[in-house]
Amino acid sequence: MSQSITRGSGGEVQLDPMSADILRDVHVALVHVRPHVQASAREWLSFFGRSARAYERIAVQDRGHQHEALYWAAREREKAETVPASIPSEVLENRPNLVPAIRVGTSVDAIRSFALIGARLRNVAGVKGLSIEGQAAFYAACAEYYRMVAEIDRFHHHQALGEADRCSRLAAGLVAAGRAGRSTSDVTAKGSQKRQKAGSR
Repeated sequence: MSQSITRGSGGEVQLDPMSADILRDVHVALVHVRPHVQASAREWLSFFGRSARAYERIAVQDRGHQHEALYWAAREREKAETVPASIPSEVLENRPNLVPAIRVGTSVDAIRSFALIGARLRNVAGVKGLSIEGQAAFYAACAEYYRMVAEIDRFHHHQALGEADRCSRLAAGLVAAGRAGRSTSDVTAKGSQKRQKAGSR
């Protein structure tokens, strides 16, 4: 067990991101000490500052993951310098029932991994039966959930952001299709073609 991950007298896991030996342990430690989604802006600013310092430190120590650590350090440092009034839009917010068809859980604490959220969203029933506006709202909501996962599941951060971007593009395409009077099949077909081209490269 890494020095950054220990157990207290009651058996509870105690994590110290500043004592980690490798980037992986910094990720694990910081996710476990994240403030509650409704924490004050001051708490979030403190967390982001601590997070940035932990990544800056590990970038020197874990040279094999230096670039990734510096990416996270810069990302968290930028958040630490955000004006308090804008913090709530930057952190993980509970956004339950964005669309009536979406019921994948209203607690961010329950959304722990890229694989879990992907499976939940793929299994939402009745999406194809929604209006074009409803489908656009669905994919916009999917993008929000993937952005949440990108913060929590840091081992799949980039994949989650990629899915968020894909869902955002689908939502925008559906909105445009609705305005132009096109069908949803036109938009989804184009999305499938792009994924097939990307996979064949």
